[in-house]
Amino acid sequence: MFLQTVKSAIERAEKDQYERQNSLLTVMVMCSLFVEAMCNAVGSRIVSGWEDYRLSSWGRPRLICAQVSAEFDPGKEPWQSLRWLLKFRNDFAHAKPEVAESDRALKADEWDDMRRGRSTWTPISKLESQLTLEVARAMRFTCVGSVPASIPCWVAFHLRVRSDYENAVGRSRKTSVNTLIC
Repeated sequence: MFLQTVKSAIERAEKDQYERQNSLLTVMVMCSLFVEAMCNAVGSRIVSGWEDYRLSSWGRPRLICAQVSAEFDPGKEPWQSLRWLLKFRNDFAHAKPEVAESDRALKADEWDDMRRGRSTWTPISKLESQLTLEVARAMRFTCVGSVPASIPCWVAFHLRVRSDYENAVGRSRKTSVNTLIC
């Protein structure tokens, strides 16, 4: 579910410039939720007492890596990209008011539309300026390729769940909770 939504949102962002910001935001949020869901799915199977831990979204993959002796170097990829993604998600979820300024000159009719609240153009915030198609594609790659490849049990779990999903879809519409995360 998460990854299909990410794929669709990137395709929409590539095709529709008016919906691009919304689609790119969808990519970032869904990628971060995917990482968190996978951490919970894998962690609950390999870390004894997983539900007792109150970890940050950054602490979960670190604990999983420690549990399986996988390298976790926050100064290297894919962990740098993952840290950026999780910080973006937290900044978005806990956004603070910000004055967004622009030097763009407006035409008279644009100014009138803006005063009346009908304008489609507004200055963008620092957070919004980070939403680019290139960044969205990179975060998708980080979540789908780089991070899972760095944690062997994650790959095995993802492949097993994908196989379970394909088998379940072939036989019936009923699927397990684990199936829904892939």
